[in-house]
Amino acid sequence: MIKLAIKVAGETVTFITHKLPDLDEAACKWLIEKFGSKKFLDKYAPERKIEVGVGGGLLDEHPTASGERKEDECAATLTAKALGVDEDPALREILRFVVIHDLKGGAQPFDLSYLVGSINRWLPNEPEKAIEWVCLALEAKYQEQVQFFAAKVEAAKAEFEENAEIEETPGPHGQTLKLVSIASDNYQMAKFLRSPEVNAAVCILKKSSGQVQILTNKKFNLTLYDVAQMINLAE
Repeated sequence: MIKLAIKVAGETVTFITHKLPDLDEAACKWLIEKFGSKKFLDKYAPERKIEVGVGGGLLDEHPTASGERKEDECAATLTAKALGVDEDPALREILRFVVIHDLKGGAQPFDLSYLVGSINRWLPNEPEKAIEWVCLALEAKYQEQVQFFAAKVEAAKAEFEENAEIEETPGPHGQTLKLVSIASDNYQMAKFLRSPEVNAAVCILKKSSGQVQILTNKKFNLTLYDVAQMINLAE
């Protein structure tokens, strides 16, 4: 195994994984350094040692003596879930790429997964170089995805301002609540509808496929019966 000192939430932590770490383990280091918190450390590394892909712990995808894997998981997906960032849309393609290559292999000669192996074969006694190279590449890709989704959110905002129907309707307890409806295929629209900027009690999102989502704002403590009543009154 290899041990590296890393910084997480301002603390020095020992990152432990197997020799010649591949894309999966390198991605874990990047995720932990970027998104790790004291709460995460207290739960997953109370002694300030994090085992990834080894040791049979919570961040090891093959924890049993027989080597049986946790189904459809790799160390990076387990780590993302532990950090609470697995639903981050900017991470979606990164995690998908890592888990596919970890489960199925098939790396191409110039893709990230293959090149990690090339660096390890070239510098077998300097695993930190392969890991740091991967971390830099993942950060670049993540920032690209953050900008992409930010643009989608802005597009959703513009579409909302142009096409959304906003109504005031009686609520279940005598108050007047805002109900919003919009037809959109922008997959960031649901996120925008949940934002404080909209601040509606109920939002109805219809897609061209016919799928309808009904989103409620938790602060209004509405039940499904309440929502149905509001929609009937609005209609």
